[in-house]
Amino acid sequence: MQINDDWKVETDEMNVVLFHRDKKRRDDSKGHWRPVAYYGTLSGALESVLNREICGTGLKDLKVLNNKVESVNNDIKQAVGRIRKVA
Repeated sequence: MQINDDWKVETDEMNVVLFHRDKKRRDDSKGHWRPVAYYGTLSGALESVLNREICGTGLKDLKVLNNKVESVNNDIKQAVGRIRKVA
């Protein structure tokens, strides 16, 4: 399930795997997905995306922080909505 342009989750038999797009690779203009963490639940992986995005703001400005939280929450809701339409 792709959450947004930078994050996606996939599952295997044991884990929910969180992937981040590495846009710094020169050999791939679209970026390369790399696993960054493994979770026992989907909710754990989604919480991690939110926490990682919040930390990426530098926590310098409450307005920026609030906008980031709203943006990531919206991305998650849209991704879940796409799954519900398929199922």
